[in-house]
Amino acid sequence: MSEVAVYISLATSVASLFAWLYTLGFKIGAMDTKVNTLWEIYVKDALSEARRPHGNPKLIEVSKLFTSTLKLQIGKIALCNSPRKSPSDSDLVVKIEKQLGRELERIASENKLPYRIVIGTALLMAKDTNSKIA
Repeated sequence: MSEVAVYISLATSVASLFAWLYTLGFKIGAMDTKVNTLWEIYVKDALSEARRPHGNPKLIEVSKLFTSTLKLQIGKIALCNSPRKSPSDSDLVVKIEKQLGRELERIASENKLPYRIVIGTALLMAKDTNSKIA
């Protein structure tokens, strides 16, 4: 009788473990979806601000903000993608931010511009590089 109770206890423990793992996986997946949605909104906001001049009182002069070296680095980031598949805007922003984030932050601070506008401008430059080779 005690062996049966042990087997039943073991079976319910295993079922409980699987239920816990399933719930944990579901919650992490839902959180990942929310983070991705917020990131997409951030990218679209940065793009919209960089594209329209009235979002910022003064026009952005890319030649003054971005050195030729920085433009080349942004171009290299854009070209490092698979030629078969065009990267999403959020993927490009992540790569640009990881590699050039400090430099872009310095540009934003020195020129008193929101960082999202500077990174949005860098994204537009990267997309322009991608469209020229496509």
